[in-house]
Amino acid sequence: MSAAPPGRILGSDYSPAKAVSDNPYSHPTRPPGAPAPPATPASPGSQTEIVSFDEPPPELQLQHSEEHEHEPTETTALLPTPPLTPTRTRTPPSSSSSRPRRPISLTLSFLFSCLLLYVNLSFLVLTTAAISWPFIAHNALPPHFGSMFLPVWLTLLALLTNILSLIAFLVPAESPKLSVYTNLASAFALLTQLILILAVGQLRHRENILTLVLIGIAIISTLHAAASARLVLSYRTLLRPPVVRPRSEVTGFWASLKRVATEILSFLSVSLPIVVLHVAIVLAFVLLTLAVISRAYDASLNPQGQLWKVNPWRKKTGTGVTEINGRPFMLHLACRGIDVDPYPPLTTTASPTNVNTSSLVNMKDPAIVRRTILIETEQGIPGAVGAKWVTSLLKQGVLTSPDTDVRVCFYDRPGYGFSDSSPASTTPHVVAALQDALSRAGEIARIDPNAVLSSIDDSEDDEPQQLPSMIPSPLARSGFILVAQGYGAVTASLFASLNPRLVHSALYLQPIPPALHFRSRGHSIVHALRFFFVDSLGSWATELGVLRLVSVLRGVSRDGRVLSTEHQAIRGEIMRSYLQEEGEKHKPSSKSSIWWERMRTRYPERPTIVLSPVETKGHYGYSEDEWVRGQQDFVEDVVGKGLVEWETTWSGKCGEGGKADICRESLLRLIKLD
Repeated sequence: MSAAPPGRILGSDYSPAKAVSDNPYSHPTRPPGAPAPPATPASPGSQTEIVSFDEPPPELQLQHSEEHEHEPTETTALLPTPPLTPTRTRTPPSSSSSRPRRPISLTLSFLFSCLLLYVNLSFLVLTTAAISWPFIAHNALPPHFGSMFLPVWLTLLALLTNILSLIAFLVPAESPKLSVYTNLASAFALLTQLILILAVGQLRHRENILTLVLIGIAIISTLHAAASARLVLSYRTLLRPPVVRPRSEVTGFWASLKRVATEILSFLSVSLPIVVLHVAIVLAFVLLTLAVISRAYDASLNPQGQLWKVNPWRKKTGTGVTEINGRPFMLHLACRGIDVDPYPPLTTTASPTNVNTSSLVNMKDPAIVRRTILIETEQGIPGAVGAKWVTSLLKQGVLTSPDTDVRVCFYDRPGYGFSDSSPASTTPHVVAALQDALSRAGEIARIDPNAVLSSIDDSEDDEPQQLPSMIPSPLARSGFILVAQGYGAVTASLFASLNPRLVHSALYLQPIPPALHFRSRGHSIVHALRFFFVDSLGSWATELGVLRLVSVLRGVSRDGRVLSTEHQAIRGEIMRSYLQEEGEKHKPSSKSSIWWERMRTRYPERPTIVLSPVETKGHYGYSEDEWVRGQQDFVEDVVGKGLVEWETTWSGKCGEGGKADICRESLLRLIKLD
């Protein structure tokens, strides 16, 4: 086959000159032998430098090669099209003005999260300090008569919610959908708490304005966190664009192992903690809600006595006028006798002139001797539990006689049983509240109608005033028989020193001497750490209600939960009082210690029986030598000549029944004394 001329293949009008002229990349021809034109210098800022007119610019060459690389020709028409390979091109750097701007909603959400973070952090600091500092509780926070642990948990969980909301702006790819669901569940749990507290009267009184405000802030925090997570989910590519990592040039086992270790470390340090925090927060809110539901059910239990509004906060001014320097609270006082209903009607009066006259029976009859057994229970034991053995004797009719009117009074210290919590549980504070309740209930007027109670000034610089009730007097036919056990001896001793005319006799059961209780023991760092991590954090965890729920599942009655002890750790109110009482232990500079040192010389010499086994080790954490020496000092320095009997073989339990019950025999012996 002969070669065909180019015109028959490419066309009849084909010519090399025309082919050159039709080529868009060619330049006008120049005559043979003519010199090439000089190269045009590149202008400043241009992207391409043209070297010669003989060849097109690099960009046009690349574009032409991409467009015509796979066009079929005579030779390649029947060959398959090769796969496209990415071509690396150089793009000019983008200017800052070309970056997408964040929407205003993201900025506002971030700023609102910061505001909520500041509010919750402030309330967390204040509520934590108010557990033991009355000044902050009265002046920096709204009213609250509960344990203060629920407000602390609400602010802490809301604070963590705000922190996670801010972290979402930094790592938007970490569980945004989980954040939405958990925050909505938390808001629902908080709304349930709000409804229950508003519906139940006792919860509304105990938690009061402070908890309601903090629940509202927590609801706002959780709902905003859910909305913020939804917003971050929509703009997560804008907050952090995806990074395309080039394929590593290093291959092999160790390179793969390094990449796997990096991913695992990233998961453990970022992803897993965020997920755990989200789940823990919603679980804590659910536990708090279940605890509030249980408290609402227990609130229907009627108190065994009466609730009296007392205000032991007093401040003496320069003119001698006593002013109120704190909020009043409700103190539970139960007094029973053969002449009154064992369950008196509930009274919440705050008027000093409105007193209970049910105890003023036959006051004008001088032939009747009126004795009132006032019980001071052990630390962490509600009044009804500690007085059970005495009230059982009263029901049996063992304590009464035709010429003797015997009544039994027991009360709950602040935070115990049915009483409200108080920012302070110092001994002077408790004694002042007890005096106020006894006066309003008419029990003091029943014993001595002309009695004038001693005032407890809140200041620590001035000496107590010489009121008539503080002047020792001969033994009266009527008066209080103080029955104190353990820590109750500290409170009973101060009560007797402040009101000697009202005291008939005393029965101390394994008493903790005030001097031993306030004596410095030089606490170590280990003791301080143990008190914080075991006692303090354990008390705060009580409000989560885990042990309360366990008691419900085990079938414990409402009485068992409301009158639970400190060792059971079911109620946050009694745990707060325990922390306050332990905070003054072994501190000579505490207010309780200062008041005892002032008043110890005024302790009256009244018939006293002491039941204290001195040979048993481990009494309240004291060594045997400390305990024996403390008991001897208490009997010699405090009781003095009033000692009737000191029994050291007591088993340590009362209410065992029978004639062998030494507690029963000792109490009857004091009642018969004239």
